[in-house]
This record gives sequence, structure tokens and C-alpha cells, in this order.
Amino acid sequence: MDRKVLHRFFAGTASFEEEEAVCDWVDASDKNREELIRERKYFDVLLLHKAKNSSTTRSGRRFSLPFIIGESLKIAAAISVLIVSALYIYNNVAKPVPVLAMNKIVVPPGQRANLTLSDGTNVWLNACSEMTYPASFSEETRRVSLKGEAYFDVSKDAKHPFVVQTKKCDIKVLGTEFNVRVNESESDCEFSAAL
Repeated sequence: MDRKVLHRFFAGTASFEEEEAVCDWVDASDKNREELIRERKYFDVLLLHKAKNSSTTRSGRRFSLPFIIGESLKIAAAISVLIVSALYIYNNVAKPVPVLAMNKIVVPPGQRANLTLSDGTNVWLNACSEMTYPASFSEETRRVSLKGEAYFDVSKDAKHPFVVQTKKCDIKVLGTEFNVRVNESESDCEFSAAL
């Protein structure tokens, strides 16, 4: 029997006709059966030899210098991404937003009040007025809240607009003088502003 046919038979890649021929050949004599067993042992030795050589080749590559450098670079890149992500989260997400200390001034009936805000803006509050403002402006906008009537002399700052919030609407200026009056009755809200 041809050695190549027997090896295909052992590997399971022989055709149906080749398998039948091998079976008939083995059944024909004891000498053929002994040759089949010898050839099977030889085939198994070849398989073990190929497996040993391929694992040696793979393990040789596994500990080669380019392999070690490549793996080290992968680990360094992963650590770098982790550190950059942690720093980003620490600097931008984890820090709590500072709470601005808010001041509130209430002017009783029959009186007036004058104050200068941290940015240099002068405010004159009329009687029965109330204004809430931060101790210092730190945001991009300088924002105050008003109920009643007030005259503002806003210091000029184009990068940080000054906003007066009222119940009816908001007034946004960059630097000017104006008067705001908000009459908040229970049925309606009357609003007026004059430059």
C-alpha cells in the first residue's frame, strides 16, 4: 500500500475509495496489518515531531527582544491612557463646583441704600427693594437678582457681561447706567427699564 494513502487515512483526509482500499488491504493478510501498525507509529512520531518543533518556534518568538519590546510598549500605552483618564476625571469631574457666597440686601420702606459690588459697579436701591448678589464675581457673567427698583452704574467689562435677573425678564449689559423697576404684585408683574 502507498505510504501517502496510509497517511491520509490516518489524518482522516482520505477519500471513501481510499478508505475502502486500506480496509480491504489490512483484511487481506497479517503482514499487511503489521505494516499498518508500523506505519501508524511512524505517522504518530512525525506528528509529535512537528508539534514539538512548532511549540519550540513559538516559544522562541515569545521571548525574543522585539516581542518583549512590543509587549512593554502595549503595557506602557495602557498605563498612560489610564493615568491621563484619571487626571482628566480628577481635574474636570471629581472637583466639586465651588458654591458662591451670596449676599442679600433688603431696603425697608422709606429708605434707600447704596453699595459697590466687587467688580466696581455702583447700585442705588430704592425703598421696598431687595437684591441678591455674590460676594465676588467668579463666573463668566456678573449676575444679580432684583425685586423692586434699582439704579445701576455698571463698570465696563466686555468679557464678563452684567446680568440683572428679575421675575419678568433679564437685562444684560456690558457697561452702562440704567434704572430697573419691577413691581411684583400677586396678579401681574410690571417691569420697566430706562437708560
